[in-house]
Amino acid sequence: MKRFIDATMKRAILILTLIVLIIVWGGMSALQIHRDYLPEISNPTLMITVRADNYQADQVKSMITGPIQQAVRVVDGLEDVETNSFNGGALVSLNFPMKYNMKNAEAQVSKALENVSLPADVKKPLVTRLSTHSLPIMRISLMSVTPNIMENTLRKSIQEDAVNLLKTVPGVQDIRVSWVERPNTPLTLEPMTCKKRGLR
Repeated sequence: MKRFIDATMKRAILILTLIVLIIVWGGMSALQIHRDYLPEISNPTLMITVRADNYQADQVKSMITGPIQQAVRVVDGLEDVETNSFNGGALVSLNFPMKYNMKNAEAQVSKALENVSLPADVKKPLVTRLSTHSLPIMRISLMSVTPNIMENTLRKSIQEDAVNLLKTVPGVQDIRVSWVERPNTPLTLEPMTCKKRGLR
């Protein structure tokens, strides 16, 4: 042990130099390391979004969702298709096996949608690959303060005013608008009261 200490003391300058070099090298390496607060995670799912402002949910299902679902059946590796039709649009989820080549799947789906027959006033379907980079950074909810405003009027106002204003904000890359249907209110009619008022 004494020999080791003596040898170290004789080479103190060399050892200090090596320590400084290691610290400098470690600091430079730390600065050059790629850091990502939200690294991209591969997700074997593709989303197809379609806007159809002038169509009700049943029309969307038969005229839009159905043809799209049929068109993408030819895509290789497709395991499952989930559809959601609503007033003004549709969402179609395409599920693939884990570790599948999603870049190739996205290209095949886009090609399959080129020949799908949709109404002329329906916007082109948008294919999105699900990943942490595709998640929205902010959600904004808007609702009418009065029940007298028609749904289509509210949609048009949001699309023309709110969306256009948000696009002027620096850093905004994409804005997607989705709608929630108003809940139906069940009515229970009393036969006797209806009869008294002349309703049959």
